[in-house]
Amino acid sequence: MTAVGRVVPRQSRVGAKSPWRAPAYVMLALLLASPAFAQGVDVTASLDITDGWARVGAYVPVTFKVTNRTDTEIAEVFVTTGGPVDVRSDLRLATGETAEKVLPVFYVGGDLPLWVEFLTESGATVARTEVTARETRALPGNMALVAVSQDGPDLEDAMKTQGKSVTGKRVLHILRLPFDRLETAAQCGVLHAGAGPLNTSLTDGTPMITPSRSGVIGVGVPPFPLGVRSAIQPGVYRLLGAAEWPASERLRLWTWLGLFALAVVVAAVLVPARRAVAGALVLVVLAGAAAGLIYWLGLPSGSRVCNTRIFYRRLQGSPQQALEEITLLQSRGGASARCPTIDVATLPLPIFASSDDLVRPSAVMDYGYDYGYHVETRGPPLVVHVLSLGMAHICESVPFDFLFPHPDRNQLAHAAEDPTAVKALLIEGSRATDADGRSQTINAWAVEWQGSDDPDVAYAGRSLKWWDSDRREGDGPFLLAWFHDPVSDHSLWKGAQVVRLPALVVYSEAPKQD
Repeated sequence: MTAVGRVVPRQSRVGAKSPWRAPAYVMLALLLASPAFAQGVDVTASLDITDGWARVGAYVPVTFKVTNRTDTEIAEVFVTTGGPVDVRSDLRLATGETAEKVLPVFYVGGDLPLWVEFLTESGATVARTEVTARETRALPGNMALVAVSQDGPDLEDAMKTQGKSVTGKRVLHILRLPFDRLETAAQCGVLHAGAGPLNTSLTDGTPMITPSRSGVIGVGVPPFPLGVRSAIQPGVYRLLGAAEWPASERLRLWTWLGLFALAVVVAAVLVPARRAVAGALVLVVLAGAAAGLIYWLGLPSGSRVCNTRIFYRRLQGSPQQALEEITLLQSRGGASARCPTIDVATLPLPIFASSDDLVRPSAVMDYGYDYGYHVETRGPPLVVHVLSLGMAHICESVPFDFLFPHPDRNQLAHAAEDPTAVKALLIEGSRATDADGRSQTINAWAVEWQGSDDPDVAYAGRSLKWWDSDRREGDGPFLLAWFHDPVSDHSLWKGAQVVRLPALVVYSEAPKQD
């Protein structure tokens, strides 16, 4: 679970026939014995928090122990694994100091090779090294990681049985962790469940197994649908229109291409016949250069962010609320697209359109700074989502009445009357009914709405179809309502073009279906 890396600067080689060979060796020996010459950084990396286990498609908390043996103060650390998400974090380390830092590393399977770079305040490289967290083990499909509070009692057989039922796994690997480490593991999304004292909850929606005062086992099942944590979700890309360019950008591109074509025609008319071949070659070179710029740099330049929020309100038993915030990041021409700092305790998880994207570098996550963390990309379109459960800001930031007691006809009418409402449906089985009493199949509603000229209604149709195929659990009843959800602070998105889609609220009393 632990490996050591050491980097030192390359030394000058002394010529074999140099008359200064002996004095040089003496000076080299003296320098190597001097602490001032110990220009290296010692690094170890371990998965001690999770006993070496890592969950494919999630972050794993890696504990780095770093000793600065250079004569330069270290300010930052940058870690890359060759996977889709690198991580950058602050690390203040003076000469001779040793520190421990836990960083989330995205895991895609196999060994966990780590390339670590240490930087100064100005961004200059102090040292680079490679270290592998050996004995890293991918969690098998039938095993769940369950974190138990270090101060809590051991899990009884009944609780283990309940844990297997909740996670859907046949084998439980129990981690006994202090609560701060338990929260770190939950933040990374590596856990399948947690166990602790009463009223304990993990904000990422990890199920909590807790003994009640009456001696009956209680399991806090989050209202997130099954499959919400899957790393491969091509439906999300179709939902947010990842392949579509905004009309304004397409118009600008075609305008420049039209002007270029006009210049070609003018040049063909004006260039004398004897120079036609040379002129044609010049135009071919220019056309190739233009095509290369468009292909490689993604011109026109700029960044675009498409964001939507899905609220889940599970009403059976004790009401629970959860938020899934999905953000599509698109960048062109070297511009960066950034998911803003999010005031929750969970990390933004990347979602990929195919398994090939798991080994393609896509983004950098800033982690551990005073401003929190965010994901930034300058590459192909990338979707990230954040899962949060039971957070106070969920109820504070919603643009609608979030306290519907039951998904029924009365509440359907109430939702449709909201001034911010876009659409609302009561769903039972394969049919859905609107507030006017009109009933038809879910697919018929989705097709009808997607043909609307109103972009918000068209999105409601796309998201209805997506929810039915990717997020639905059980036969219902469900109350689905879409509300206008404008962005309150555009400055958080760092100059990107922001598209905020309507918020979808899912009210359900149906039990979760395995």
